[in-house]
Amino acid sequence: YVLFEILMLAAAAAFVRLWPATGWRTTLAATCWSLPVFDAFAIAQDVAALLAVIAGTLILLNRRRDFAAGLLFSLCAIKFHLFLLMPVWILARRMGRFACGLVVGGAALGVLSLAAAGPGGFRAFVHTAFSSAVNPGLAVMPNLNGLFHGNGRLELAAAMAVAALVFLVARRSSQSWALAATLSGGLLTSHHAYVADCALLLPALLVMVSETDRAWQRYLALLLLTPVVFIGVYAGPAVLVTRLSLVVLCMSFAAVPRRPLTDPPLSASFPSADRASRQ
Repeated sequence: YVLFEILMLAAAAAFVRLWPATGWRTTLAATCWSLPVFDAFAIAQDVAALLAVIAGTLILLNRRRDFAAGLLFSLCAIKFHLFLLMPVWILARRMGRFACGLVVGGAALGVLSLAAAGPGGFRAFVHTAFSSAVNPGLAVMPNLNGLFHGNGRLELAAAMAVAALVFLVARRSSQSWALAATLSGGLLTSHHAYVADCALLLPALLVMVSETDRAWQRYLALLLLTPVVFIGVYAGPAVLVTRLSLVVLCMSFAAVPRRPLTDPPLSASFPSADRASRQ
């Protein structure tokens, strides 16, 4: 347990240092006051590792090393249910080389898993994945499954709407904004998610803070970076506020920044901190 927590702390530090959309001081502040990040450490979840992978992926994409980015991103298979909208992002952005890297990395991980668990490992995984025992606490899930109280038809219809929204956003936005919308939509459509998994919204919120040219989006992102909204998960009926806030966040990505898409990400909200972090 101690070794795992040390590794996750190192992964969180890597995310803080590597995240390209904002300076490291801004990223550090947002990470430290994030309730989902705290919850992930409290219950020994591996979300910090995913944050580091996402940061590395965006860096590689910015350097136009799409195949390597896809190869790295394949590590997110450890929680693939949180990234169900990644194919939508790939199709919308026409990221063929990224997809190739993702497939190669996924195949390698599949071979390693097969070697470790044997032929029966896949059957055991499928059985476990569809077992009701792995989906306790529906009442506190901050996603569409929780919002619609397990109504599969409503969840599917809403998930399709979210996927369509992400596709449209990805087609007409910057790479980082498209990724942010995909992460936000992925959490909503995950079917299985808890507060710790909301740490994956940290990159999305930082992108919104740094790239938006609309004050209301910046205020929304700053609000969701604080613990206030996520406390609702622990406050009974107030969990509805958390779920609706995450729906609003996803929808807000439709308001794409109005400057040209070729512009590099800006750190408009924390200019002094970001300048200091580059010195």
